[in-house]
Amino acid sequence: AFRSVRNTKRSLIIVLTDLLDEQAARSLLDAAPVLARRHAMIVASLSDTDIERVAQSTTLGANDPANSPTREVLLANWTTTVAQRVLDQRRQVVVRLRQHGVQVVEAPAGLLSEACVRSYLQLKSRARL
Repeated sequence: AFRSVRNTKRSLIIVLTDLLDEQAARSLLDAAPVLARRHAMIVASLSDTDIERVAQSTTLGANDPANSPTREVLLANWTTTVAQRVLDQRRQVVVRLRQHGVQVVEAPAGLLSEACVRSYLQLKSRARL
């Protein structure tokens, strides 16, 4: 009887982590396919509104060959580029996790717990638990 229950019972695994890039998430990316085969899995991460805001800022002075950019303009453009790269790498990790059947939740700090509960209820309504 225990063996039949063990084979059908699914657990919900919630991993709270910071999704940075593929190198930082390597162990999670390695474990996710194994865990998600048998269990429902949610990876919850705080979204970083500061990085998102910087990534959406426009580059300055890039289209004006007559004026050479100032140090401040160069720094602002570099900061924007780095923020965009961080978000791109994060998106790549999210895509890989979702390919393995992991539900990824990203939300600001004040909304993360609510988003996790919503994901749990979605999984429950789809009979994944």
